[in-house]
Amino acid sequence: VTYQWIDCATHTNITGATSQSYTATANGSYAVILNNGNCTDSSACVSIVNLGVNQLTSHNGQFSISPNPFTEQTTITFGDVQKNTSVKIIDILGNEVRSTVLNGVNNLVIEKGDMHAGIYFIQITDEYHNVLNRKVIVN
Repeated sequence: VTYQWIDCATHTNITGATSQSYTATANGSYAVILNNGNCTDSSACVSIVNLGVNQLTSHNGQFSISPNPFTEQTTITFGDVQKNTSVKIIDILGNEVRSTVLNGVNNLVIEKGDMHAGIYFIQITDEYHNVLNRKVIVN
């Protein structure tokens, strides 16, 4: 199978984006075209927003996910956590899979549970509405 990622707004190929996964470098809408030699199909367009916007200054840049990719569980470790910091796990289609509020807790363990293998985004929002998005892979 070959992969070609496209920009849905312009319906053009993204140069060099021919892997099974693609990490967007700009806000936009993206899809992948798959070709097995006999058949071609494409995914739905997925909107990516908030890339590079409002770093979480309240966390002093201290944030890690380990292990990533993960099979059964992963741990998110934060630096200084403010009250009312929320963590959302969002699937590749933009659906919220899980969410929690940290309330000063510096470590969060995420169990695989009902999550299927794939790519997810962890969205962290602090009390000042600063947002940080990170990709996590579940095997």
